[in-house]
Amino acid sequence: MSSSPVQIGSLLDGLATRYRWQKRLSRNTIWQQWPEIAGEAIARHSWPMKFKERDVLVVAVSDSVWMQQLSLQKLMLLEAINRTLPPESMVRDLHFTMENIDQVRKSHAATTSAPKTNSETVCIKPEKIPESEKQDIDQHAKAVTEPVKDEELKAVLQRAYIKSRIRQLADGSKN
Repeated sequence: MSSSPVQIGSLLDGLATRYRWQKRLSRNTIWQQWPEIAGEAIARHSWPMKFKERDVLVVAVSDSVWMQQLSLQKLMLLEAINRTLPPESMVRDLHFTMENIDQVRKSHAATTSAPKTNSETVCIKPEKIPESEKQDIDQHAKAVTEPVKDEELKAVLQRAYIKSRIRQLADGSKN
């Protein structure tokens, strides 16, 4: 197995290109920066929920007053969202729905919370690979992703790296 280090940025870029994640990854900015995008007052009474029809963002609002207010400010909010995104990730339209904002936020937090990163979660250990090779792959995956602060992202990248190495080994490639 090659032990040359891999830049995390090039690993991410390669994975994003290969699996066409750029649009989805860049759109995560909407959730991460919602208070900055929408403004604190609006963010207290709204939260992005999901995309429908690929480019329509569904935004939960707390009550009919805020639904009316955001409907009137729809173009302004859409422009603010799109300023944070690259051109290929632009949002075409907004759809507002009344929901319990606290529940929507909790649901979002539950789906994006970091998984446990013990070896059972992160390591894939096929039977055909020698134990020493498995350990090398696991260690290298951890070393390559060490600069990543987000534990959820780190775990995903480790699993992706491990899967990639296992496929390479199955195909007979050592690089």
